[in-house]
Amino acid sequence: MAGLSRLIAKELSEILGTTVSTKADDTVEALGKAPTVSKDNDYLTIDNSNYKELRGSIDESVDAKTAEKLFDSGEENIDKIRKSQAPNRKQEQSGKRPFKEFAQKLETDEITPKEFRKIAFSDIKNFKSVEQLPTFTEAVFALDKQKRSQGILGLPKTYKKDEPIIYSGAKVRARLDIPAYNRFNVYMPQIDFSGKKGKGSMFARTMVIEDVKFSSSSSASFNISRGIKTKYPHAYIMGKVAESSKTKKMFSDKEARDLALNAIDDITFLHLGYNPDRGGFFYDRLSKMPVFDSPFVIQIGKQVYAKKPPKWGMFDLERRKKLKKLKLEKYIDSEGKEQIKEGRSILMNKGGLVQRPDR
Repeated sequence: MAGLSRLIAKELSEILGTTVSTKADDTVEALGKAPTVSKDNDYLTIDNSNYKELRGSIDESVDAKTAEKLFDSGEENIDKIRKSQAPNRKQEQSGKRPFKEFAQKLETDEITPKEFRKIAFSDIKNFKSVEQLPTFTEAVFALDKQKRSQGILGLPKTYKKDEPIIYSGAKVRARLDIPAYNRFNVYMPQIDFSGKKGKGSMFARTMVIEDVKFSSSSSASFNISRGIKTKYPHAYIMGKVAESSKTKKMFSDKEARDLALNAIDDITFLHLGYNPDRGGFFYDRLSKMPVFDSPFVIQIGKQVYAKKPPKWGMFDLERRKKLKKLKLEKYIDSEGKEQIKEGRSILMNKGGLVQRPDR
């Protein structure tokens, strides 16, 4: 292990032009709860299985400089970092679906939608704490070449020349980049935007959006949950980039996380999730029921906090209508053929009503 660390340190020194220490004392310090970081030490790309503890305890200005230096170092050098990091960070093997057996039983009506949801949502609870932001350095090596070249918000060197930069008031469509979190446990929203300053697409560590609609696909979810297809983009947070009343600009990463810290224990906010293995809709992690819209949404990596809609609850007739319309119209069977399900509800049992959520 020591030999591997020295090899990686040597490679990083050559790549980034910095001095990377491999002394035992430095390694112990890097793994501690409150690591101190030298401005000459590329601490984030060392082969460190305890990397998560480094988030939230770093000098972001140093991190940003390291990230931009890595971005400029070339694809071959970045790929070395990716290969050294992936084994310790891999989250999910494509094609392994946790509820595949039960999704297949749902397809053949061996279990009801209510029974499936009880199994799929059994371990879902509200967030206990607001996660730390991924570092800029992680963002650079977690995204592949084509994606990082679109621009990472907060790293000006990654911005496309003469291309628009995302700004407050722009209409957006946000989704998480799947390979980045599958391979590196780095959750980066991809933001497609358009407005008076033009159209573009960038990646960001956080996003604060207002007047939000949640878009998803029951058919895509069902195909993924049964292992017929691997994960692919089909669920989006759509709205307008919110403006900070203090700066009159879009919320910074720090401001967004501060908002989340306030929202996590605020009863007027819902904690949201989306996972095609569990169902084809964004859901409230407390009630396990679908959420279709929100006046204000804060996204911190994979965590989403949504202000409750004004009529949230059983008296929201419009929402109840939407719940009844959540149907599985078609899907792909195990032989790759498209099947029509005649609009079977994904929340109702045959001939029944929408099930009351368990709280």
